[in-house]
Amino acid sequence: MSLTAALNNSISALSVNQAAIAVVSQNVANANNPDYSRKLASQEAVVAGNIRAGVKIGEIRRIINEFLIRDLRQTSTDLGRVDVQLPFVDRLQNFFGTPSSNDTLAGRLDRVFASFENAATIPHSTVARSEIIEAMTDMIREINELATQTQSIRHDVDQQILSEVTTINAALAQIVRLNAQIAVESAGTGDPSELLDLRDGQLKIIAERMPINVFEKSDGEITIFAGTGIALLEDRPRVLAYDPASVVTPQTIFNSIEVFNTDANGNAIGTGAFLEDEIPSGQLRGLLDLRDTALPDLSSGLGEFASRFADEVNRVHNNNTGFPPPNALVGSRNTGFTTTDAHNFTGQATFAVMDANNDISATVTVDFGAIGATIGDVITAVNAGLPGANGATLALTSGVMSFTATAGTDRVGIVQSTTAPSTRAGRGFAHFFGLNDLVSTTTSPFFDYGFTAGETHLFTGTSTFRVLDSDRQTVSTVTFDSGAAGATFGGLATSLTTALSPFATASLNATTGRFELTEASGFTVLASDDATANRAGTGLGLATMLGLGRDKVQQIATTTQVNPTIVATPTLLGIGQLQTTVGNRGITPGDSRGGLALAGVATTGISINAAGNLPAQTLTLTTYAGAVIADTARYAAQTQLQADSLEALFNGLDVKAKSISGVNVDEELANLILLQNAFAASARVISTVNQMFADLLSSVR
Repeated sequence: MSLTAALNNSISALSVNQAAIAVVSQNVANANNPDYSRKLASQEAVVAGNIRAGVKIGEIRRIINEFLIRDLRQTSTDLGRVDVQLPFVDRLQNFFGTPSSNDTLAGRLDRVFASFENAATIPHSTVARSEIIEAMTDMIREINELATQTQSIRHDVDQQILSEVTTINAALAQIVRLNAQIAVESAGTGDPSELLDLRDGQLKIIAERMPINVFEKSDGEITIFAGTGIALLEDRPRVLAYDPASVVTPQTIFNSIEVFNTDANGNAIGTGAFLEDEIPSGQLRGLLDLRDTALPDLSSGLGEFASRFADEVNRVHNNNTGFPPPNALVGSRNTGFTTTDAHNFTGQATFAVMDANNDISATVTVDFGAIGATIGDVITAVNAGLPGANGATLALTSGVMSFTATAGTDRVGIVQSTTAPSTRAGRGFAHFFGLNDLVSTTTSPFFDYGFTAGETHLFTGTSTFRVLDSDRQTVSTVTFDSGAAGATFGGLATSLTTALSPFATASLNATTGRFELTEASGFTVLASDDATANRAGTGLGLATMLGLGRDKVQQIATTTQVNPTIVATPTLLGIGQLQTTVGNRGITPGDSRGGLALAGVATTGISINAAGNLPAQTLTLTTYAGAVIADTARYAAQTQLQADSLEALFNGLDVKAKSISGVNVDEELANLILLQNAFAASARVISTVNQMFADLLSSVR
């Protein structure tokens, strides 16, 4: 080998070792950078013809395991689905509390029952009545607040979806820019490794939010597909769009997340593709599941509790009487019924009139099985039995029932027969029409109306039914004309089933007379009444009156209140029950029978409808309140357990990935020593060759 060749070899070695030392220093500098992958400068021999001409840097390689990175990316997607839910679930559990706490639904319910028991021991006490009203108000305020906060969390989750979409768009824009730079570096002699690390960091951001498939092209650029097929970045960049709801209620129908093509300025163009179906996991899926499934299920359970609480307390209170009794009993809500409807009551109830001294002046006991078939016939029977100046009038006006004494100083009351109490779908006459409700609602607290298939439904006008799939996308919108449906409730069920097929079926429960919608698996039906919807002039439409759509039960939790009339006049709170013998005192301040009956609600098994995650069952109200709280706690615990499990898996994969791509400072320092020695050796060779050249030159002289 000539001295010139030796010199060239050594110079190339110096250059290569210098570049390798620079790579090692870059590795050490990024030792604590989690998004940095270790680099290795590979060397190649330079051959000119058959003669070796030194060395050169072949490439600067990133030390990564592509398969491990793919698994890590998938695990981060799965972890993101549950991890993003945790802050919202924690908030929810803070509101609902634990079953053992006195500040929860169950604790406040215990206080209500304690106030009933106390009033039964001192029925003449106005303080005891005030304590009931205070406990009831506190209880219902808790129900209202939980319902409101649940919808508030849904609103915040919806806003978070917009934030995640914005983050994904920013990451996609960065990848578009990096793609172009990587292609330029790859086409020349540049080093794209740092750009590849930056691009992987942006891919990580997207993968945490949705599952993605990434494909690398020959020029170093990548294409990205969401889930099972929607392109996020292909020949041209895409952009995600989402418009959140300004106000969130149980009836809110949310917009979809869509993916659009973009023009040269990055603006969305064309028709968007719906994204929800393509994202089975990731933070977006976790937020969608929380907003559209978990929270509505919890709201349904709370709404069913509010319904059962109001209905059961009212069942007892409508058989009680305040002291002194009122001049009129007026229904707390529009029932939607008319005088032509079949009354469908059995058993007996006594309607009584008392004078200013609370002495019974007149009564009529109605045997519902021995009178005409309609509500109008009931009204006729009562009014005929209580005629004249000392009588009373039963009336039904725009769906509201009332029972009013003729004389302004007289008082009225209604009490069930002790041997054959009146009943329609399990509710007595006063209870069914809410004549003496303790808990009032703007919507009906129950939908078990006791209709029969052959009755005329009397609905007119249109109602809108929106069918949502499992991703809350509207798959069908049906405008249903009640007036054009079959005339009877049976015919109405048939017509509505046909209109909603194959998404839902309508039927009339033969036991309770409840008109029911049964949704097909994976579908949700929301129903609302249009302006024309009406039932025989009462103002109630089909969906509102019959409680169609699961949102109707959820609404009950926000519409309950202690009857304002009783709050204003606590003496109307019923602690006693009527004695119906004419000439005797109708009610006395020491009568505690009503208070004992109210206290007995605590131990009464109540038929609960299926709602959310809670099945149909028979429970006490206290047990059901605990079940509602426990359902929230179960969901929180399950979410935390899944997060812990996936985090452990993610951390394990991350450790393995970092053991390959991460920087070991000790190892890099060892490599640095080797490179320093090689650099010094090459320099020594150059020095020696230089000396030899000098000796040759001096010998020539």
